[in-house]
Amino acid sequence: DITNSFKGVDKSFAIQAGREVRVMVVPEHVSDDDMVLMAREISKKIEELTQEATQLALSSNEEDQSKMQNLSQITRDLRNNLDANLEEIANKYRSSYPYFDTEKLDRSQMDYIFYYPVLYRQGASDNYLHCVVVAELSTKELIQNLDNEIKLIIIFCAFIALIAVVGGGFGAYFFASILVKPIKKLESHVNLVGRTKNKLDLRGKDVKIKTKDEIGNLGESINNMVHDMIAVAEEEELALDGKAVQKAFLPLVDAGFNNKKTYAEYKDNDVECFGYYEGESGVSGDYFDYKRLDEQWFVAIKCDASGHGIPAAIIMTVVATIFRRYFNNWTYQKNGINFNKLVEQINDFIESLGLKGKFATLIICLLNMKNGELYMCNAGDNLVHIYDGSQRKMKTITLSSAPTAGIFSSDLVNMKGGFVIEKTQLNKGDVLYLYTDGIEESTRRIRNQKYQVQQQNVEVKKMNPKTHKEEVEIKTEDIKEEFGTERIEQIIEKVFSKQKFVLTKEKNPNATETLEFDFSKGQGTISESILALASIEKVYRMYKNPEGQQNEYIKVDKKIDEFLEKHFSEYPVYAGKKNRKSSNAKLRRLRTNSRRRTIR
Repeated sequence: DITNSFKGVDKSFAIQAGREVRVMVVPEHVSDDDMVLMAREISKKIEELTQEATQLALSSNEEDQSKMQNLSQITRDLRNNLDANLEEIANKYRSSYPYFDTEKLDRSQMDYIFYYPVLYRQGASDNYLHCVVVAELSTKELIQNLDNEIKLIIIFCAFIALIAVVGGGFGAYFFASILVKPIKKLESHVNLVGRTKNKLDLRGKDVKIKTKDEIGNLGESINNMVHDMIAVAEEEELALDGKAVQKAFLPLVDAGFNNKKTYAEYKDNDVECFGYYEGESGVSGDYFDYKRLDEQWFVAIKCDASGHGIPAAIIMTVVATIFRRYFNNWTYQKNGINFNKLVEQINDFIESLGLKGKFATLIICLLNMKNGELYMCNAGDNLVHIYDGSQRKMKTITLSSAPTAGIFSSDLVNMKGGFVIEKTQLNKGDVLYLYTDGIEESTRRIRNQKYQVQQQNVEVKKMNPKTHKEEVEIKTEDIKEEFGTERIEQIIEKVFSKQKFVLTKEKNPNATETLEFDFSKGQGTISESILALASIEKVYRMYKNPEGQQNEYIKVDKKIDEFLEKHFSEYPVYAGKKNRKSSNAKLRRLRTNSRRRTIR
C-alpha cells in the first residue's frame, strides 16, 4: 500500500514495473510525525474556517461580509502553510533505491530507482499522499562507454608504442611523453583530491590538460567534479559560520577563538542559572537568555521559532534583539511589570513578515529576587515546571492559553484577552525549569530482540471526497515510546536527593542490561539536574548495535560525555572506544532511535 508508506518512518513499499517488483526502503532517520500532526490540525482548521465563511456568505450584513473576507484570507494562508509542510515531508522522502553515490560509480550495482512522493490535500481527507513519481535509471551504458574509452586509450597507446619501437628509441620516447605525462598528471591530481580533507583547500588547483582528446575531456570532468565538492564545502562552512553567529546571541560560556561552549551559567548571592544548548548541525530557531536588571529584578526568556535553517535563525536573532533592547534601559519605576508589551512587539514583528508557517513559542519570566514573586507571560508556551525545594518534588503550573507569536496580530489577540501576565511565588531553594516540549516528546522506536523496529496497524477515519461518506483506513506505523514528563520529574528529584535513577525502556532489545545513573557522588546542583536530563535523554534514544562496525561512531558533546562517565553504570560498555581529536567525544557502535533534541 504506497499510500500508507509515508505515514511513518522506516517503512518499505513495492513498485511494480512489468513483471519485476522492486522493494523500496524509506531511510530510518526520517521522522515526519510532527509534520503529519501539524498538517492534520491545519486541515481541520481550514474546514472549520470554510464552514464559518460559508455561513457568513449568506448574510448581506457588511460586517459579516468583511469577516468572511478575513476568514477567506486566513484560509488561503493556512492552505499555503499546509502545502509548504507537505512539500517538506515530500523532500524528506525523496531518495533512490539502492542509494546512488554521486561521487563514485558502483560497477556492481548499475540499476537505480529514484522516487519522489506527491503530497497534497484533497478535501478534508487525512490522506495526503496520492502518488509516487518513480524513475528507473541505469548506469550500465555510462560505465560501458567509460570502459570503451579506456580501451581506446590503451589501444591507441599500444599503437603509438609499436610505431615508436619501429621508428626507434627517440620516437618511442617522444610519443610516450605526449601520452603518459597527462595521465600521470591526472593520477597525481586525483591523489591530491583524495588526500585533501578540507575541500576548500582545492580552490584554484584545477588540473590543466592541454590536449583536446579524451584525456583532456577527462581532466575537465575531474575539474567539474572538484568544483561541485568545493561548493558543498562552502555551504557547510557557511552553515557553521551561521551557527557561530547564532551562538553569539546566547549567554553561553566563552570558549575563546570566537567560539562558545554548550552551556551557560550565572550565580550571585540571590539567584543561580544554568543552561545547556546543543543545537542542530546548522542554524535553528532555539533561543534563551537571562539578565540581572538591578539589585531586585532578574529576567529570563525562552523562545523556539518554528522550522530550521536561515529563516528560523533570522527570527531568533530579531527576537533576541527586541528582548535585549527592551530590557537594556528597563527600570521598575519607568516600565513596571507590563512586559506583555514586549510579547506584543515580538508577535507583531513575526506576524508582519507574512511568511507561511513561521511562528514562535515563547515565555518571559520576571523575578523579584527580594520577595520571590515570579511574573510570567507566554505565547503558546503555558506549562511551567518548578522544583519545590521544601517538598523536594516537581510541580507543573498551567498558565493562561495564548496563541503562538506570529499567527495573529496583537489587536486580534487582545480581543480575546491578550497576552496575560501571571504571578506565582518562588521560595528559597525552588528551581524554575524552562525547556521546549522536545525533551518531553523525545521518542524511541521499540525494537525486538533482533533490533528490528516493531509496527502496528491503526484505524484512521477519513471522508471520501467522492461519496462524502466516512471510511476507515488501516495504516501501519512504528510503535514508539515517549520520554515523558514523569521521567523528567523523577530524574530531577533523584539528582537533588543524590539517589540512583534506573532508566527503563519498554521492550528493551537487551533485556539483561541495567541502565543505572548514580547521583550519590554529585552535589545536587541545578547544573547537574540539567546535564542529567540531557545525558539520560540521549542514552534513552541509544542502543548498542551488536552488528555495529569498529569504524562507526556517534558524536557526543564533551560535557555530556564527562557526565556519563561519572554517573552512568554502562559507560564502559557504550563508550567502547573514543576519539578525542575533534571537539566532541565519540561513542562507538551506537545508533540513535530518533532525531536530536535541545534542552535549556
